[in-house]
Amino acid sequence: MGRQKCIVVVGEKEAAMALMGVHVAQHIQDLFLAKRKDETAAAVPDDLCDEMSLVGPPARIREPYRAWAESGRTGLTIVTHRAETMELMAELAGGTT
Repeated sequence: MGRQKCIVVVGEKEAAMALMGVHVAQHIQDLFLAKRKDETAAAVPDDLCDEMSLVGPPARIREPYRAWAESGRTGLTIVTHRAETMELMAELAGGTT
């Protein structure tokens, strides 16, 4: 599920090219446009998902969130259907970790 969500974020080709190179981004876009969903997900490098997403259990989200918070970025989009995820993000944003 996390990798498929990452693909949606990668939908912006210029950002993807900057992060993983023109050839890899083009290959992923070609797979996506051909509706080859599983191959598209497999082609997205794990480090790209890690760079663009906070995905996983709370312990895996805390440290990258701290780095994000210290980066000076001012926007974060949270997509979830789980109340505990929102509670974790509220806790992290409030600095009560």
